[in-house]
Amino acid sequence: RSTEHTLASNSSEHLVRYNGSLSVPSDVRAEIAVLKGTVSVFLMTDEKRQPYYLWQREVLTELADALLASNGKHLDHYCQSVWKTSSTDSQKYRVVVDQVASLTDVSALNLHAELIGK
Repeated sequence: RSTEHTLASNSSEHLVRYNGSLSVPSDVRAEIAVLKGTVSVFLMTDEKRQPYYLWQREVLTELADALLASNGKHLDHYCQSVWKTSSTDSQKYRVVVDQVASLTDVSALNLHAELIGK
């Protein structure tokens, strides 16, 4: 439903990267809020899981730092092309954040192992 809503509210010629606006219907927003609340209550606040979340944060921070330090060398093809056109540190940081956000758990761990060696 969000895809159709987004396509209907944006010009298709401008629907790329930062030029389009995601349009989520109110009933979908309500559903997302309920699901986020459920996850928060039953998973995210569970004290037994906190060490795991801390470890995940450390891994992703190390990975982002390594990707920044590699000057775009280990980014995927699309992110490399955006990196090359980035002129500020904040733009490059955004590219790295997008890259890390696009990774699955397994691919993030594999790339971390490749770059960091842990």
